[in-house]
Amino acid sequence: MAKRLRFAALAASLLLIVSCSRESFEATTPAYLHIPSIQVDSTFYPTQGSAHSAITTAWIYANGKAVGVFELPATVPVPNSGPTLVEVYPGITMNGIGATRAIYTPYQVLRETLDLTELDTLELDSPYTRYASSATILQVETFDENGLNLTATNRSDTSV
Repeated sequence: MAKRLRFAALAASLLLIVSCSRESFEATTPAYLHIPSIQVDSTFYPTQGSAHSAITTAWIYANGKAVGVFELPATVPVPNSGPTLVEVYPGITMNGIGATRAIYTPYQVLRETLDLTELDTLELDSPYTRYASSATILQVETFDENGLNLTATNRSDTSV
């Protein structure tokens, strides 16, 4: 029994050594991307409301591959060099809980082809997003004006 166990352990070790190649462990030198914050474009205030947002997270993709999820502001190592399609998905904390981050799908994805150089840091200067054309905004209530846009119905339990 002990001989069989030793043989199995030796065979498994041999398979592991043979299957690993040094090339798969080669580290690439990254370029760096600095994102100070992501703002919402405020030119659509009458139809989309205030530009105040709580974009706290950026989901980063480079040439279609996930780089990671980073809390803003962030300096992100990108394992690419040369022309690279960088996609930044604006993210939020769900219910204000830092441990539950999610992509906020009503916002447009920031897509830009950047020329990355190893060990250089490229800063995205004030990236802006806006609501995607597929997003539906039913009512804008900014509470900045006299009165409210809210109306009471026969199912309301509170007076307006």
